[in-house]
Amino acid sequence: TGFDQLNNGSSFLGGFSAPLGENTTFTYIATAGELGWRGNGYSHSIVIDMALTDDLNYVIQSDVVRTNDADANPATIDADDDVGINQYLIYSLSEKVGVGTRVEWWKNEGRSQYAATFGVNVKPMDNLIIRPEIRHDWKLAAPDESATTFGVDAILTF
Repeated sequence: TGFDQLNNGSSFLGGFSAPLGENTTFTYIATAGELGWRGNGYSHSIVIDMALTDDLNYVIQSDVVRTNDADANPATIDADDDVGINQYLIYSLSEKVGVGTRVEWWKNEGRSQYAATFGVNVKPMDNLIIRPEIRHDWKLAAPDESATTFGVDAILTF
């Protein structure tokens, strides 16, 4: 992978998705190899997406990132690994407007950090989504490092 191969990065990226019943989907994505500035490593994401109602979706995602540990078994989680869990709740108000929230726990370098995001997806055209959001990040061990930010992004498909 990689068009410019930042810091000689070259890695595998692959995965699959499968239904787990009528309203639930399981997705697994993995990356392995030379990850450029992150070093040699492995990462994977496991995502379960559940349609609770016609308008309400719940998503839970777990991530593991391991770098520069050539002797490690990628099937096990080590204390030095980056590990995260994200949970999303997404509600469609209409075909053009949806609201959502995400709560995340991420552990890296042995320290936990947290984030909560609340946002709106507005689809003024079929190929454009505008997404304003407010996000709060914090660490229980360092409350003075907490921050709240507002952001807006847009997705244009063509």
